[in-house]
Amino acid sequence: MIDERLERELERAARPAAPDVGALVDDVVRRRARRAAARRIQAGAVALVVTAAAFGAFVVVQARTTATIAPGGSPSSTVPQAAPPLRLGFPTCDVTSVPITVDGTHGFAYVATKADDGPCPKDGDTVVAVDVNGDGRADASAGPFGDCSYGCKAWAAPDVNGDGTSEVAVSNAGADGYGISLYAVTGGADPSIRSISVADPEGLGFIRVDPRAYDPMQFAWVDVVGRFDDARCGALPDGSRTLVVDDGDKLGANAAVRSTVLVLRGTTATVVDATHATMPLADAPLPGNEMCGVPVFAGTPSPDSPAQTASAPQP
Repeated sequence: MIDERLERELERAARPAAPDVGALVDDVVRRRARRAAARRIQAGAVALVVTAAAFGAFVVVQARTTATIAPGGSPSSTVPQAAPPLRLGFPTCDVTSVPITVDGTHGFAYVATKADDGPCPKDGDTVVAVDVNGDGRADASAGPFGDCSYGCKAWAAPDVNGDGTSEVAVSNAGADGYGISLYAVTGGADPSIRSISVADPEGLGFIRVDPRAYDPMQFAWVDVVGRFDDARCGALPDGSRTLVVDDGDKLGANAAVRSTVLVLRGTTATVVDATHATMPLADAPLPGNEMCGVPVFAGTPSPDSPAQTASAPQP
């Protein structure tokens, strides 16, 4: 076999062979096909890398987006994302919740209406309750509210005074916006949630302070033609955190803003200052989607709870 192949090779070397045009064409076609296949493989690899990178970025964005904003204003993925069913000692309906932090422990605040055998009653007893450790059991409650015919909801859980424990804001829908009531939470061996009242010993503020009519503390959250109301956090020169309640009139391109500055200690918010200023409307403290660094309108529907046989704090 080897000798025969050598003889053939010598014969071809001895006489020039006519060029095989068909073979040349076939070779060119094969080379082009190989180059095209290589380009397709390279393009596929690049596309795979880009897709993987995009998917990784999407996962990171999703992880950042779903992280709950912890009370105090910083994102925290350790905050529970969904509240467990509320155990309050009686059946509930129209339950909403917001995450809270009490003494460094994550829990939930709930607003719920006492259920009966029919549809959720519009004028039923509605309470606010707190679960300070996230086990779904109400550790304390307050209420019932006077009027929730338009729907009281868990609104937000800002840390108004900066002590590391959330306050609870409850919203009541109105014609133009929302009325917000504010409650203080304590933890420890005997957790509680209690209404916050307002004191204005020097008569400085622009907000209502009569505890007989406005306990808990109330303020509006409104942005309509001609006026607005909101609340935000500020600070005193010594660094103490304050709650600033604003109401303003929109005057074309300007706004007349009245601001009441309060310091919260325990369950009393004391007026310490008030200002009245005219400023460009673009600089005015119009209500947005957060209060003191946490989302508002953040009350999420929670599972309604059946009747419980275990004892629980009663409103």
